[in-house]
Amino acid sequence: MAIGNDNITSSHRMVENVKDKLGDYAVIINSCILPLGRLPHIVLGVQWLYTLGEVTSNYKNMEMKFKFQGKEMILCGMKDQEEQRA
Repeated sequence: MAIGNDNITSSHRMVENVKDKLGDYAVIINSCILPLGRLPHIVLGVQWLYTLGEVTSNYKNMEMKFKFQGKEMILCGMKDQEEQRA
C-alpha cells in the first residue's frame, strides 16, 4: 500500500478492535501493522474515516476537522523533521 510519505509498504497483519483516544473520547479501530520507523504512528484507514461522514482537510496545515460523538474534533499531523528544524 502507498503511505503518506510516497513510500510503498505492505502489511501482513491486521489488528482488530484497537482502543485509542481522540482527546477525551475513546475510539475503537481496525488497523494494519506497518513498519514506519521508531516512533509510534497511527494511520487512519479509509474504513474508519468513512464512519466520520463529512471531513474538512487542510493539507497545508496538516489538519482534519470532523464531528465525533457530537463534538468538533481537529486532528493535527506531525510536521516533517526537516520543517521542524527550520
